[in-house]
Amino acid sequence: MIYMGLAGRASVLVSLASDLCADPQALGGAVLDNGASLYLDAHPGFLRASLLLPSMEFDLDTAMVLGEGNVQEFLQSAYTTETVELHIFHPTESSKLHFACAAPGVRAVLDAGFDLIARPAPADLRATFAAVNGTLNPSALVPLRVIGRPARVIEFEVEV
Repeated sequence: MIYMGLAGRASVLVSLASDLCADPQALGGAVLDNGASLYLDAHPGFLRASLLLPSMEFDLDTAMVLGEGNVQEFLQSAYTTETVELHIFHPTESSKLHFACAAPGVRAVLDAGFDLIARPAPADLRATFAAVNGTLNPSALVPLRVIGRPARVIEFEVEV
């Protein structure tokens, strides 16, 4: 999962393996009907971002460090526009799922946690991230409600 900002647009790119999501079209319908939940939980030196997609029984966690350009662009764009785009990719689907979502409350969540995430990153981010994983902080919730499709989408494939 990648969080990035580009041209003032905050985007979350999610690539789901077939074993994690058997029916991507059903997931797309569920996102349209129910939206998604994004938790932006501040910790000393990093932000734990957890995305919950409807009908999936687990959250998708990422540790974000403020010193990374993608993170800065994502947070600035989300803060400024109070919107977040979801771009969901699935290896067996030729059509991708793209949603523009209202993100009410993102400013308040980021304002509340800024002093923590602005601290230096922990020496062992992986271990520190693992130590806070497993629960979701209700005060860090940013509900994502679908308001349409992104204006333009650029797709490219990268082999790893």
